[in-house]
Amino acid sequence: MLTIFMLFAIRTEASVLRMLEGSPQTFLHDPIIKYLDDRNVKINLNAPCRELIHETDSEGKPTRVRGIKVGTKVHEFDVVVAAVDVPGIKKLLPESFRKYKDFDNIYNLECVPIATVMARFDGWVTEMNDDKGMMNTAGDLSNGKAPGIDNLLYSADAEFSCFADLAVVSPGEYYKEGEGSLIQGVFDSRAYDRSTDQVCAPKRNTHTHSTKQRHQ
Repeated sequence: MLTIFMLFAIRTEASVLRMLEGSPQTFLHDPIIKYLDDRNVKINLNAPCRELIHETDSEGKPTRVRGIKVGTKVHEFDVVVAAVDVPGIKKLLPESFRKYKDFDNIYNLECVPIATVMARFDGWVTEMNDDKGMMNTAGDLSNGKAPGIDNLLYSADAEFSCFADLAVVSPGEYYKEGEGSLIQGVFDSRAYDRSTDQVCAPKRNTHTHSTKQRHQ
């Protein structure tokens, strides 16, 4: 991952990470739900899996997962596929799985807490070449017409590790006529105890300072 991040940091021709046209719910989740629904797949919400029902060999090592336990009821299946985050898989895996090194190594993984912050600006934050265009929000700038960088961006020395202008990269739902950038940034734990005004204030000051510098 570090190699990939360095590639994005130093090469302007590095691969572009294409974003959804709008929100994940509209452009990702809803089409998947429809695809499954058209094939009579049932989606159960508010039904947390409490236990993996599995078979073991003579040494107590797991050999086959044959079902899951939801509440007090056991559901058996031909195949079980689990897509779980790190804290979740640590809770879900039975103790017997730790007899295998690959599963035991999961408990050495540590999560990095993050906070996602969104801030709307009165100009185009990622436009670096056209000072006049950077401050112009008039007219219809939808469908990728707005100035700025149409890509996910990474920062090496800031509190936000990656960010994107959603009004540019996903204009379908995030572009608002007459308004500027909608920056979504992934902040580290330093942002947790700050108010909305504290999180946004440095960014407003940075934007204003950068604008003055480019005009000078």
